[in-house]
Amino acid sequence: MKELFSYQGRATRKNYWLSQLLFTIPYIYIMLNLQGEIYGNQALLVVSIIAAVIMYIPVLFIGIKRFHDIDKPGVYVLIGFIPYIGSLITVIMQGFLSPVNSVDGDSNQYGQDPRLVADAV
Repeated sequence: MKELFSYQGRATRKNYWLSQLLFTIPYIYIMLNLQGEIYGNQALLVVSIIAAVIMYIPVLFIGIKRFHDIDKPGVYVLIGFIPYIGSLITVIMQGFLSPVNSVDGDSNQYGQDPRLVADAV
């Protein structure tokens, strides 16, 4: 649970895709089901906005860690806020690019390769 709210370290592609499934798909489902009811109910609108922010925070942090894994600064997540193309660029970079390690093969400036850390445990 602590890892969900931390932007330190690195995340694997598997962690990235699992976070997308666990947070984004339920969020879309909830928003689609509440779509007609939100417009007439201010309290439901406020609750849905709060829920959206709470559900987005772990996805944001996993995205930052994923950029760390490909040896890019976490500020690259801001690319996702560019209309239309930004989300596509971040999904390609985070979901499909391989990790970048230093010459020794197991770490970069953001820490050890998370695949090797998981194997050691």
